[in-house]
Amino acid sequence: MADRDLAVFVSFTPENIYYLTAHDTPGYYFYQASVVTPNRPPINVLRRIETTNTLGRSWARLAVGYEDRQDPVEATLGLLRELGVAGKTVGAEADSWFISPKRYQQLQGGIESEGGRLVDASQVIEEQRVTKSAEELGHIRTAARAAERAMRVAIAASRAGTTENEVAAEMSAELIRAGSEYAGLPPFITSGPRTSLAHSTWAGRSYVPGDVLNYELPGVVKRYCAALFRCPGERDRGDQAGNDLGRGPQCDQGGVPQARHGAHAGTPYGILGGDQLCARLGRGPDHVDLGR
Repeated sequence: MADRDLAVFVSFTPENIYYLTAHDTPGYYFYQASVVTPNRPPINVLRRIETTNTLGRSWARLAVGYEDRQDPVEATLGLLRELGVAGKTVGAEADSWFISPKRYQQLQGGIESEGGRLVDASQVIEEQRVTKSAEELGHIRTAARAAERAMRVAIAASRAGTTENEVAAEMSAELIRAGSEYAGLPPFITSGPRTSLAHSTWAGRSYVPGDVLNYELPGVVKRYCAALFRCPGERDRGDQAGNDLGRGPQCDQGGVPQARHGAHAGTPYGILGGDQLCARLGRGPDHVDLGR
């Protein structure tokens, strides 16, 4: 803030507000802002019902609440006036997904009417978040272990005749048992032709022998996420007993060791049978760009 000559900084981004204050809620579809000044703890501007999460869970425990019928930008301007900074240089996240252009312009107009100016201070918090502390890295590792446990359960539950819903249920239960919290996005569980659908969740489809499977699971601890992605294959157990993961041996013996810094993307892809997989799914080179 000092480097940018800011009297106050306003964040609208849920991840940044959590980083600043530990305020945590999935209710970020309502307006929220964290107002940061150099000499006092951050103050969150929140929907009234959401103030409980700041008061009960954050370290600052400071919040201004607005009712659903009230204007949240006016609540923010009121706080800036109370702090004595509305007429100064106010930095805010202009590129946040969580502030509409109309509200940003309203905030700008209110600050300018007080003799101040609103400047873009995007990426101020992201620049700090890039470097993780030992505690943060510990949360990520714990989340990764939870995702790994859930993935093993999901793969073990993947058999011909079962459904995506049954696999998702087993996986979700293990993810929670392993200590994972709710995620910003759900686990993605698809099979067969549905694996070509981006960000698709379980839909009750029954597995059949030969299915390609697509699993992406998020482990989350203290809002730090570690995602794990796997594409196992369901084989006919009568024909391929003991090798339900399709190309598992190739991964261990050739594919994974080749996936290293400086390697060409096509090398592990070929070892893992990517060409055959594309042909099996009816895909051609125009669908998969490996930089060959």
